[in-house]
Amino acid sequence: MKAGKLVLFFVAGGLFGTGLAVSGMTDPARVIGFLDVFGAWDPALLFVMAGAVGVYGLGMLILWTGNADPMPRQKSELEAAVSYVVAD
Repeated sequence: MKAGKLVLFFVAGGLFGTGLAVSGMTDPARVIGFLDVFGAWDPALLFVMAGAVGVYGLGMLILWTGNADPMPRQKSELEAAVSYVVAD
């Protein structure tokens, strides 16, 4: 793995952990409150997760804009065989 990619992973993980700590989501009482659906349910963690999904969606939208194939890869042997059989 390249060093630049590894640094990016550490920065992203650090930013994620800092965000959880600042928002108070590392408190076990909040997590238990979220999981206690039939008791005193605390939806705060749901909003944090919804925000994370929104940021991820925005990032993917930015990556896909103007790029037909944002993650190019080669077909595996199985995919090539299936596409050959389906095409005939």
